[in-house]
Amino acid sequence: MAGERSGPNGAFALTSQHVRNAFIGVLIGLVLAGCQSGSPRGPVRLQSVHEARGVINASTMAVVPTTPRNINLFDRYAPRADALWARDWTKRLDFTGVAMDQVRTCTLISPRHVLMAQHYQRNPGDVVSFHDRAGRVHQRIIERRLAVPGGLMPDLAVGLLERDVPVTFYQVLPPRADYSEHLVGSLAVITDKDRNLLLRRIAHVGNRHLRYGRAGDFDARYADPLITGDSGNPGFIIVQGQPVLIETHTFGGMGQGPFISDPQNYAAINDLMRELGGGYQLSPIAIGP
Repeated sequence: MAGERSGPNGAFALTSQHVRNAFIGVLIGLVLAGCQSGSPRGPVRLQSVHEARGVINASTMAVVPTTPRNINLFDRYAPRADALWARDWTKRLDFTGVAMDQVRTCTLISPRHVLMAQHYQRNPGDVVSFHDRAGRVHQRIIERRLAVPGGLMPDLAVGLLERDVPVTFYQVLPPRADYSEHLVGSLAVITDKDRNLLLRRIAHVGNRHLRYGRAGDFDARYADPLITGDSGNPGFIIVQGQPVLIETHTFGGMGQGPFISDPQNYAAINDLMRELGGGYQLSPIAIGP
């Protein structure tokens, strides 16, 4: 890592009640569906960018306990074999699209493209292992790889896998230039090389990067600093129960890395995905009416 670490009235009333009950049932079903982790192709949306901070924080606190028993994503892990996801709060969130078989982490941004830190990337020919929700391993080979110019600013590389992977890939925020007004103070969850799920608050968005601060009202275990080997691990905001990718780590401490939805970074990643082939682009969540 760079840096540190009612016809009778009664009959009508009965019919209305049936309709009302059915309607409530549908609403409950939709709410429950929204709280389940799953395919990023689901309708994740924010009604307005101005509600982002409140929705993100409420969504995160609905999942993340203030004092956890465990912060690791796995009870048993094997890079090239089946694994066992932790039977705890971490299982409520879908991290099947993060390949943690090596310290050089890869994160799926399409069924076939992975995002990496440019200064800590894997090479063409390397095997990448993902684990689905049942813990089954899915291995793919990196066919090609390209990097965004600029070195550590922004520190982004994209790899093309040999074929699609049947696990979750991650949606992102649509590109905007005003996220510094709406995201600072929001909670974020990030991973590290030890496959822990840590908690942060977004402290700054600007200059193509996003920087984290400590989430001081949560257990100190969430505040483990990032150190050498954590580079390229992803950071997410939680929206309606789903992780939305916002960053990959470059610097240590509480962490800092390229903000995926900065307009320049967003366009550059899409350009690389187009050049690499595979037929996919970044998938943004919906914001606004």
